[in-house]
Order: sequence, then structure tokens, then C-alpha cells
Amino acid sequence: MTTDPSDLTIGQPSGRAVLDSLGVHPDALLGRGGEASMYALDAERVVRVLHKPCDPAHILERQELVDELVLEGAPFALPEVLGVSEIEGITYAIEQRLSGVSVIDALRSLDGPDRDRLVEAHLDAAAALGDLHLEPRD
Repeated sequence: MTTDPSDLTIGQPSGRAVLDSLGVHPDALLGRGGEASMYALDAERVVRVLHKPCDPAHILERQELVDELVLEGAPFALPEVLGVSEIEGITYAIEQRLSGVSVIDALRSLDGPDRDRLVEAHLDAAAALGDLHLEPRD
């Protein structure tokens, strides 16, 4: 994720409307990925503003999968969607704020054995998700 507030798809008037309606300043940007930009809402919550239109029901369906992963014992914290809405056609989700930094940011600051351990831990986490038993969906 990039964290430069000047590099925002959210600069469009409709994206600004989401931030403005929530009282969030663009400088509250925590990161930007391929799907969304994440902003600090407060100490407990973040707002994830999607870059492309999305049916809010899709976000809630994905949260059902995350909830299932939590119930099955995922060995690390996973996000929790607290609410989903749209403003001027821009979909956003309010989520529980997780502590820590992104793997990308951590990789930038590490080298040698510390970097190797992080990559290994990331792969172990992906494998742990693959080992969880999830019921097929209809």
C-alpha cells in the first residue's frame, strides 16, 4: 500500500463526499491498495473507501467468509466489517482497526534474516488459511 495522501483516487468530488460526510481528512490515509484506500476514522475504526463501484452486499458476503475463518481458528487478527454504505456511488466500509503495519511496509524496513523471517511468517499465515475447513456455499 502506498501512503502518500496526494496520490488519491479519492480526489474526485464523489470520493471526497465520503470523507467529508464522515469527518475524515485526507491526511488520515493509512494506506492504499489495489481495491481501496484506508483511512483512520478514530482509534478503534477505519474507513475503507473502494476505488471501483461495488455492491455493498459483496462486502458483507466477504465478511461472512472472514467470520468463518475466525470461527475455524485463524491464527491472526482478521478485519471485522462494522457497516457498509454508499455515498454518490462510492462504496465504503467501516471496519475494526487492527494494529500493526502492512507486510509491504514491514518488508521495506527489513533486510537479511529479519526479512526472511517475515516472508516465512507470511507464507505460514497463508498456509494456515488454506488448512482451515470451510463449508461449501450454495
